[in-house]
Amino acid sequence: MKRLKGVTLLAVLALLVAACGGSTSESAAPSGDEKPAGWLEALGAGEGQLNLIIWPGYAERGEYEGFNWVDPFEAETGCKVNVTAMTDSNNGVQLLQSGQYDGGSFSGDASVRLMTAGDVAPVNVDLLSNYAAVFSGLKNQAHNSMDGMPYGVPHGRGPNLLMWNTDVVTTAPTSWDAVWDGNADVNGKISIYDSSIYIADAAIHLMSKRPELGITNPYQLNEEQFTAAIDLLEN
Repeated sequence: MKRLKGVTLLAVLALLVAACGGSTSESAAPSGDEKPAGWLEALGAGEGQLNLIIWPGYAERGEYEGFNWVDPFEAETGCKVNVTAMTDSNNGVQLLQSGQYDGGSFSGDASVRLMTAGDVAPVNVDLLSNYAAVFSGLKNQAHNSMDGMPYGVPHGRGPNLLMWNTDVVTTAPTSWDAVWDGNADVNGKISIYDSSIYIADAAIHLMSKRPELGITNPYQLNEEQFTAAIDLLEN
């Protein structure tokens, strides 16, 4: 039998701490026959340890001075946390699918794969006392929910920042055109994030530069839109 794993998107330890409290006023819990197999109605006794897959920097244990969240959590709950750092989203998906982990922090390019494959279980957010404090614009999105049910607890957005060498680029860019459109001064000297999720960034550029493509959601592209985004990345 396939074992369903609970996944927490982006902020596992925040969810675990919040799970020690009562219910929230904002409910996403299904009712009656809609409840999926394994749906938690109440928190039971802890199992004593958690095996988690984490983006580097999301579950610090004092490796850097002033950043230690795991040890206080273990002391308060008596639950031992075993952390494995993923190298990228593909690595995180492979690790979770091994069946050796209880959850993890995942970006949208991994969480959707895990949800659609049935590798993760929905989360009863009524059991999370601090869920109401999560920014409403992050909840119930395509990258953390499916069929109207949340599969994780988001905590924020990850910004993509434009950086340049002021010794070379003396006039500060005012847009991302320097990256996507380029010019003779910077061609061959630009680097971008090497991940499939960056296709969305190319799509955002095309939303304004090529409106005839009709892109309205950079994460949901038809074949023509997808091809245009890939061409932009390759060129």
